[in-house]
Amino acid sequence: WKMVLTTPLLFDILKERNMDTKYAIRKEALQGFSLIHKSYVTEYFQQNQFIPDEIKEPIAVVKNKILHGYYMKNVDDKILIERVFVTCLVPYNMDTKTRMKVLYQLLLDLDEYANRAFIELQRQQTKLRKLVFDWLKIHKQAEPNKSEIASRSYAIAASLPEQNKAKEFIMKFSNHILKDNEIMACLEAILSKDISCAKCTEKIQALLKKTGSASATNFYFSTVKNLLHRIASVTVDREAIEAIVEIVETKQKGSEIFPLTTLSQVFPVHFQNDLILEDLVDLLKRYTNEPGYKENILKTFTHLCAYKSLNENFPQINADLMGICKTLAMEGTPKQCKQAVIFICNNQKEPSMEV
Repeated sequence: WKMVLTTPLLFDILKERNMDTKYAIRKEALQGFSLIHKSYVTEYFQQNQFIPDEIKEPIAVVKNKILHGYYMKNVDDKILIERVFVTCLVPYNMDTKTRMKVLYQLLLDLDEYANRAFIELQRQQTKLRKLVFDWLKIHKQAEPNKSEIASRSYAIAASLPEQNKAKEFIMKFSNHILKDNEIMACLEAILSKDISCAKCTEKIQALLKKTGSASATNFYFSTVKNLLHRIASVTVDREAIEAIVEIVETKQKGSEIFPLTTLSQVFPVHFQNDLILEDLVDLLKRYTNEPGYKENILKTFTHLCAYKSLNENFPQINADLMGICKTLAMEGTPKQCKQAVIFICNNQKEPSMEV
């Protein structure tokens, strides 16, 4: 894999094929890039080796090219990249601290378009999780509305490959849920907002055992598997955010805080913890004039209060934040002042005269 990265001709061919008009060719090129990244992760992160300068730039290109593929309209492309993300870009089976080191470096290396693709990937998964959650709620009713189950089943099938076949097997899965409480419990756990990555993986495996064994002819198994992979949260949980905050605490530059800001946009639920928020407040209290440092932390808090008001849920932390923001608004740089005011306004449903 190092030969591909350090041989411009080979690397350029792979980059071009990654955007081919034919899905089969795009898939092969993307899988090639994915295996390169997985080998890089295994060698340099799991074994804690120094990353040579000659591969830093091409490996960043690999990450960006993979995520750029999420802009393709084909649902097969999106599912492939979602799967590649959790198996090769940020392997879900790594221990939490190593996995977060990989994710942190990934987010640092992304260009603007790849970063947007990462956010969109997470938002699409959240949207589908909500759809499946509402669909499951109907199954839990005393007398489930079959026509409503069918209409939502078709909406879920639209997010899977071979939509017409998927409709049939999602309806079969629906009947299976109604007959087997264990399947319902597993799916409910997978959709839980605060489930850990390890527990989510365990529940997916338990549920898939109920749908038979993997084979080329078992389309029911492959349909359910595709659905579970699209809604599973196996990369980031509360423990993972704690690990990311630990990494950020060792950094000094504003740009090195940016990954935290990105994650707060798409995983705000996992930040809802006193210790995590207190650590973020401590970062904000640091004496530093590094451009972007305090601005990015304030953006992080703004994303979090858009999810849940800190004023209502963490009053003591909110009181500390308001004092810091008041100081930054009066004495900080123009950008710090701007972010402080944005946070204050977003965190107060009905701003008081003092605010």
